[in-house]
Amino acid sequence: MTNLNKIIIRFKHLIKLYFFPNSKLTKDVINLLKINQIDAPVIFDVGAYQGNWIKNYLKSFPKSYGFLFEPYISSYEYLVNKYENNERLLIYNCALSSENGNFDVNINTKTYTNSLLELDPLASESWKNDELKHKDKISVKVKTLDTFFLSMSVKKKRINLLKLDVQGLESEVLKGSINLLTRELIDIIVIEMLVAPTYKSQSKLSDIFRTFEDFNYVLYGIYDIEKASKNDKIQQFDAVFTRSDFRLI
Repeated sequence: MTNLNKIIIRFKHLIKLYFFPNSKLTKDVINLLKINQIDAPVIFDVGAYQGNWIKNYLKSFPKSYGFLFEPYISSYEYLVNKYENNERLLIYNCALSSENGNFDVNINTKTYTNSLLELDPLASESWKNDELKHKDKISVKVKTLDTFFLSMSVKKKRINLLKLDVQGLESEVLKGSINLLTRELIDIIVIEMLVAPTYKSQSKLSDIFRTFEDFNYVLYGIYDIEKASKNDKIQQFDAVFTRSDFRLI
């Protein structure tokens, strides 16, 4: 990929981020919450990074409650400073997975790609525009979503919106949410799904879809399909799932 192509991709990303922040996905999810008369949604942002994703929901639902999870200490500190005056947001320096403990997170040249999983040998080929490389490892606290939800000091009856941007660990986070999924205590799940080889042992799409099917969640929509170029194969996409009895219109 040429330097010009890299600049064009970066420019498009900045335009989308700053001039068109309300994507079709965001608009649809906001509409779903409003249709179901949820005016103070409980939002779990897992893999919050720098907090750009949740800001549109905070704007649409001023009474919402947010729980942000970010294992990388620099990004965590950025979030704390960014939202220090928002008493409705709680920020946690930990990761979510299928078991509790302390595990190594892999730090990469692109910090938004940090993961508990190591990079796949084909990652650089899959993401030529990002030039993915491993830099370091740090130990982080890891919890399951079930464990965290039971231990919350601020008691909530359910999670209205769960966002998972966990860099290949989607199936593991869902395994750690079995109790919540079984009881259908999560209304909407927004999940980033990797298609291109990026991490070793990354979640398989078939496993993710099977988990949602097993727990009676239905696919609402697929969004933001990402490719290296127009005619290239899919690298990743976002998907929205809802409880099967959730009102859609």
